[in-house]
Amino acid sequence: MNMVERIGSGIRRIKDLMKEANLAEPIFSFDGMFIVKLARPKPRAIEGATKGVKRKLAILLTAIAKNERERIPYYSEITGLSTKSIERYIRQLRNANFIDFDGDATQLGGYFLTDKLKGIIK
Repeated sequence: MNMVERIGSGIRRIKDLMKEANLAEPIFSFDGMFIVKLARPKPRAIEGATKGVKRKLAILLTAIAKNERERIPYYSEITGLSTKSIERYIRQLRNANFIDFDGDATQLGGYFLTDKLKGIIK
């Protein structure tokens, strides 16, 4: 019975799910084949971050993008942010999968932008 009820309800379910996710309504078309265009969600800022913190995160991300594979003391020096702040922001950025660390030990490696963030930036 459930299978019969579901036949033909795909378009309605897609529309409902897009609305539920606060995304634009899908665009349906037919050009020799059935085409569905879905809006992608906009990347969200790190949850709970204030405007001031977001500004500092942007400063740090810019420094990392320009100077990948450096360590915290270097980023602290070029951004003017304290090492404690840099450590806190790096934890947030790593949790969001925006940056990662390359190396076996903190003295030997450095931070770099992840493919996820590079995809968002493009």
